[in-house]
Amino acid sequence: MDYYGFIDGEFARKFRLPRIPRRLPKNIPTVHEIEMVLNKSLIMGRLTIRNRAIIEVLFATGIRRIELVNLNIRDIDFERQILTVREGKNKNDRNVPIARRALDWIQRYLKEMRPSLASLASGDALFLSEIGQRMKAHKATDMVTKCIDRSGVDKKGSCHLLRHATATEMLRNGADIREVQEMLGHSDISSTQIYAHVTIKDLNRVYYQTHPAARS
Repeated sequence: MDYYGFIDGEFARKFRLPRIPRRLPKNIPTVHEIEMVLNKSLIMGRLTIRNRAIIEVLFATGIRRIELVNLNIRDIDFERQILTVREGKNKNDRNVPIARRALDWIQRYLKEMRPSLASLASGDALFLSEIGQRMKAHKATDMVTKCIDRSGVDKKGSCHLLRHATATEMLRNGADIREVQEMLGHSDISSTQIYAHVTIKDLNRVYYQTHPAARS
C-alpha cells in the first residue's frame, strides 16, 4: 500500500476472483415447438423464404448468431452437406454438417429471393437485409424473437434458444458430448456439459425403467 492509501495493482493480482457458475439453459423448445416456429416464419412479412432458411440453418447446425450473419455463399457445400464457419469464436474455423432440409431452404432462398435483394454492397454474403447489405446480427435476433413470440410457443429467447435445442436434442438422441462440443465450437468442454444436465428427465425415465433397484 502506498502513501495515499491505494493498494498496489500487483498485490491485487494475487487474489483469485470467484467464477460465476454456469447456468442451465431454461425453457428449451421441443422438436414440435421448433416446427411451430418454422411454420410461423412463412407467414411473417415479405422475407419469409429468407427467414425460414435462417431458422432452419440455426436449428440444423447450432451455430451462433454472429456466425450465421457472417456466412458467405461459398461457405455452403451443397454436395457434401457441410457448412463452414470461418473465424468463429476465438477466431477458429470449423466445418459442421447441415441437414438436407436446411440446404433445400437455402437453395430456394438463393433462387427465389436473394437476386431481388442483391446490390453492389451484397458481395458474397449469404443472408441479405432488405436493402441488399449483409444482414446485421441484431436484425436476426429481432426476426427470430418475433417468430418465437408469435408461434404460440411458451418459450422466451432468440437465436441462442435454437442453439440450445440443437445441443439438447443431439445429446438426447445419443451423441457423444465431445461431438456436440465440436459441433457448437466450444473451446472448453465445460461449456458443453451444461447440456448434459438438461436431459435429466430422459435419464430419470430410463433409470426407472431399467435399473433393478428402481424397478423393485
